[in-house]
Amino acid sequence: MAKRISVSVSDGTAGRARQLAERDFGGDLSALVAFLVDREARRVESLDAVAEWEAAHGAISPAEITAARMRWMR
Repeated sequence: MAKRISVSVSDGTAGRARQLAERDFGGDLSALVAFLVDREARRVESLDAVAEWEAAHGAISPAEITAARMRWMR
């Protein structure tokens, strides 16, 4: 079920949000905001998971990062 919330943003941000909603979400501002919040939450959760892993196992080396990128490129 959807939950209605209220936010305040600058006029410039509101205009940009309306433009993005029109372009990518059929004018549905709520869909745009939900998409962006969900994407940011996943990004932050991913960074937290990496930090937790590094705290337990040590920093991820450049070689490990390169290997991970190579797997992603497949």
